[in-house]
Amino acid sequence: MTTTQQELREQNWEALAVEGGAKLHGDDDVLFEGHRFVFPEYTDLDEGISALLEKREQASIITNYVRTFPYMPYDGARATALAIKEVAGFSLVSRRPQPAVVNVATGPGPDDVEQVPWGPLDLPGLAGLKVFVGSTMDPELGPIYECRVQAPARFKHHVEGLFRKIARILRTNSIYRGKAISAGKGDGELKFIDTSTEGDPIVYTDSVTDRLDGDLWSFLRYPAQMEAFGVGGKYAVLLEGPFGSGKTRVGNTTADIAVENGFTFIAVGPDDDLGAGLRLARMYEPAVVFAEDVDVRAGKSKRNINKALDEMDGLHTKGQKLIVVFTTNYADQIHAGMLRPGRIGATIHIGALDRPSIERLTRAVIGDLLADDVDFDAIAEAMDGYMPAFIKEALRRSVRYSISRNKGVPGPIGQRELILAADGLRDQLALQQRASTEVVEESVGASLKALTAEVIAEVLERAEVVRTGYDDDEPWATLAVSANGDR
Repeated sequence: MTTTQQELREQNWEALAVEGGAKLHGDDDVLFEGHRFVFPEYTDLDEGISALLEKREQASIITNYVRTFPYMPYDGARATALAIKEVAGFSLVSRRPQPAVVNVATGPGPDDVEQVPWGPLDLPGLAGLKVFVGSTMDPELGPIYECRVQAPARFKHHVEGLFRKIARILRTNSIYRGKAISAGKGDGELKFIDTSTEGDPIVYTDSVTDRLDGDLWSFLRYPAQMEAFGVGGKYAVLLEGPFGSGKTRVGNTTADIAVENGFTFIAVGPDDDLGAGLRLARMYEPAVVFAEDVDVRAGKSKRNINKALDEMDGLHTKGQKLIVVFTTNYADQIHAGMLRPGRIGATIHIGALDRPSIERLTRAVIGDLLADDVDFDAIAEAMDGYMPAFIKEALRRSVRYSISRNKGVPGPIGQRELILAADGLRDQLALQQRASTEVVEESVGASLKALTAEVIAEVLERAEVVRTGYDDDEPWATLAVSANGDR
């Protein structure tokens, strides 16, 4: 006998109720077996009739059920759509009339978009049951997903089954967990980062590479082993070095390694909301938060960084895996409180390349066009003091010089082209260094102003105003406060 679609749907609804805690044959007090009701022993006819009528009345009472999920609202909305489709066997967006839907990005590509419901939904087969898809504000996490269901009490197990199914889908099939995303301004508009594209070759000195492997990437590749030795959980790293040293490229590589190993990578730009990035990390752990140009934030308000670190310190979830990476061009401008042990686990200086790393980078960028007789000692001398960004630019210029010299055909790139290209960047480097000095001076001034304002604000918060006099025109007062708050 062929099972009809309606019968299959009814079986799915029954299975949903069982998943929500219902017993296969009903509640303990009254059982329904096939074509008969079974009451507890010694129940007379009148008691049985009264029990059935009371059960029917109670089962018809409309009840509101609310469940919040510590995930982004659209992530929860999508999980709800998948849960209902799994049970009901239909796509919500194909129904007539259609519920309200929103387009939600699920990946970095233009076609990585899904339509998810938003607002009220009716579910055929469960008369009187309505699902409301929305959001609420969590005091610690910000906007999170909220699912409200209005249904007769007889569907309480169906509702609980739906909630459990949504939670399972969010754990195993979230839009954001294990992906690379940008935190943005904290307004919920998250963008995906494409980690599949190949970037420029990444080359550092051997010592820097060893530090990055041991102090950062090993936490992503071997979290279980780290945790076994008591060095897992929450961890912060500071990457410091001048402009063009390759700190941003470390972020790209970290994103690749994070996604490969099941971590959520969250990029936070200088103008993005660092607190929002940390909140996302709490929702989608294990996670890495990569916050660039922390000195810019410190210049705006050092309290912002301390607040972020305090929030990180306040995460006490058992087994939590959270790594925060800060980058800065001006390590001397970082608030001293950030650098104490226990807040920053490792500080890694990324600077100029040495002779072996210059050779590795040159061979990686130039490839087969590189001449066989290049003297890399001379090349390293010509590029002395250059950060990786300048060296890469010099290498690209050498390719252009070769194309020009050979009338449009790239020829072998030798020592002459490489040194010529390196010498051509000296003036540009000098301009950058002068500009960097001006930025430092401006940053110092801004930091002092911000710090002064903070000190005044803190003093006013602790101050006690004592009225000591009054004249005919205006009251006047004396502000008396000491460093420890005593008058």
